[in-house]
Amino acid sequence: MIKIAADSQIPNLESRLSELFDAEYSLQYFESDQLKSNDLKDIDALLVRSTVQVDQELCRQLSNSVCWLSNCRHQSPGH
Repeated sequence: MIKIAADSQIPNLESRLSELFDAEYSLQYFESDQLKSNDLKDIDALLVRSTVQVDQELCRQLSNSVCWLSNCRHQSPGH
């Protein structure tokens, strides 16, 4: 099972994840201004918005050895 921690303000996240994953996953929400290292314990993926400062210290708190950063922006058709 994939364990995901996500910012509670990411719109339509559950429907997007169900489109992406065939495997089972668990989803734990957090408030971006209240992110604590306990929120990161034993997770496989961290989904944040640009309002969250992601740096080496935050990555060190993740249980896995890989921290992948991506800036994805959703664009409506025709843009």
